Amino acid sequence: MLYLVVYYFQLHGALSALMFYVVCCLQRRFNSRSVVELSGILQLSPMLGIVIILTCALYVGLLSTLKFICEFYIFCVLFEITSLISAIPFYVANVIGLVAFSKC
Repeated sequence: MLYLVVYYFQLHGALSALMFYVVCCLQRRFNSRSVVELSGILQLSPMLGIVIILTCALYVGLLSTLKFICEFYIFCVLFEITSLISAIPFYVANVIGLVAFSKC
């Protein structure tokens, strides 16, 4: 279990660094980080747009990605320990997280 948690944090750190690198590339290419000003990235810079899509897909934790597998095993172990401890992260991630991001 400890190895899985360490691997998850290493993966999270690598994906976060990749996201910061993508933002840096956007800043250098378009001199802006505003989403409103950067519409049509796939037409202007197809490779950068594909990297953004793949990075977001990996960061979200879609099925069959390493981040999803790590999160799944961590939550399974938490559920085996006690269901109350595992219910709290699910509640925070799904309910409170969605409410906070929908207010943007």
